[in-house]
Amino acid sequence: MNLVKVSGDNQTVFQHYHLPDALWVQVLDRRGSPLQGWTVTWTAAPGTSDETERSAPSDQFGWAYFNMTFHVPGNHQVAAAVDEYRPVHFVVHVLPTDGAFDGTYSLSWSGVHRDPDDDPPVDLESEGSDWFSIMDNELAGPFASASGPASVWIESGSFNASDGSLDMRMRMSPDIRHRYTGTLSLDGATAGGAGTWIMLWRSTEVPGTGGTWTAARR
Repeated sequence: MNLVKVSGDNQTVFQHYHLPDALWVQVLDRRGSPLQGWTVTWTAAPGTSDETERSAPSDQFGWAYFNMTFHVPGNHQVAAAVDEYRPVHFVVHVLPTDGAFDGTYSLSWSGVHRDPDDDPPVDLESEGSDWFSIMDNELAGPFASASGPASVWIESGSFNASDGSLDMRMRMSPDIRHRYTGTLSLDGATAGGAGTWIMLWRSTEVPGTGGTWTAARR
């Protein structure tokens, strides 16, 4: 078996951004024919990326790829390996940003929903996820980038970078909103947060609803 580095080596990317091109390898037998179903494990140095290890099988053409977001400036090595065979290594050059775009965060929530029109009320245990970004130490939509924020789903809110306090209202449906309050840290690769939320029905908070949330930078 041979593991061949195909493309993606020696890329340059800004801190907190996804690689512009994925890292690609191909798994081949000794005659150069592609091997399907061989597990390729990708490993980056701890703390450098949003995901420092991932495994996936090669496809019918022997291909396997990996993409990630790097949060630490510098030159980083990413290894691709199959079992005990010799790995191949990629180098990624990460440039520091000016702080305008801190990154995109995934927010996971769980708790109680209730339709106020139900009589009697019915509590529904629910869970889900949302996305948002931080730009210039302020809230932005999930598709924000260095070119500017995208206000999608966020109706209102504020973020205080000095103490990490977060208060954000997001649109879930034409009638339902979630209000998330808590704290968010922008500290390096461990950035994330936690807090509580409550459901709003047609802009009015519904007592007894809501639960908790956690967030992590992706």
